[in-house]
Amino acid sequence: MKLPRFFAAVVCCSLAFQAFALPQNDAAHPKRLRIALEDAVSMRMHSVEPEYPKDTLADHVSGPVFLSIVIDQQGKVIEAAPIPRDEWPPKWSFSEDPRLRDAAIQAVKQWEYKPYLLNGQPVEVETRVVVKFKTEPPYSTEGRLSGGVIGGIIGRAAPSPDPALPRPQRVSSEVLEGNLLKRVDPEYPAFARKAQIHGEVRLQAVVSKTGVIKNLRAISGHPILIQAALDAVKQWQYKPFLLNGEPAEAEGVVIVAFRL
Repeated sequence: MKLPRFFAAVVCCSLAFQAFALPQNDAAHPKRLRIALEDAVSMRMHSVEPEYPKDTLADHVSGPVFLSIVIDQQGKVIEAAPIPRDEWPPKWSFSEDPRLRDAAIQAVKQWEYKPYLLNGQPVEVETRVVVKFKTEPPYSTEGRLSGGVIGGIIGRAAPSPDPALPRPQRVSSEVLEGNLLKRVDPEYPAFARKAQIHGEVRLQAVVSKTGVIKNLRAISGHPILIQAALDAVKQWQYKPFLLNGEPAEAEGVVIVAFRL
């Protein structure tokens, strides 16, 4: 009777170890990051123009196609899908014709990018692209546009950022936590402790190139706890985040827990 119990104990210990180890491994490998459209443009090394479907050309179907794409650690586009209509930029009109969408997806999946580096390591990224189809004369003898189809990023889809003011790179809470060098615990407000008020405060933080908190604002949490969380996190310091080997600003959510 002792032997089966021994095996059961071994199995339980093994499962407990795996349950503990998996989250740590996940934390060591940050989840997919989202980058701005203009950042993806600067990383693009090779593009393929879409083939204009003949039947859509004959029907004079045109317009931009708005896609969400995923770029893997080698710079390959591994996913491409249309953006839902309710996520289109305000005042923009995009083609919903499935023939144009399919042509755009087929072309974009052949695009190649420079690997995106976070803290010196390549990571998967998600971004958005706009592929434009135009039907304007003159036409060629085959019924195609003689100048070819304009397929690629629309330059006016988003203004180019000022090089002196680069946009912070969005990172997960786990990545922020992994780069934290100095933590200052918040002072629990006496009234909140007496009233048994507890919970989490979520703050949106921008970390500068030198690893200090640059901007900080509250997203959620009990109003009595928010100021204490802000006062503490303002003093936190991080290891500088690296983007393609250079220090870069990072933006993410910081979670401060108040427990009784």
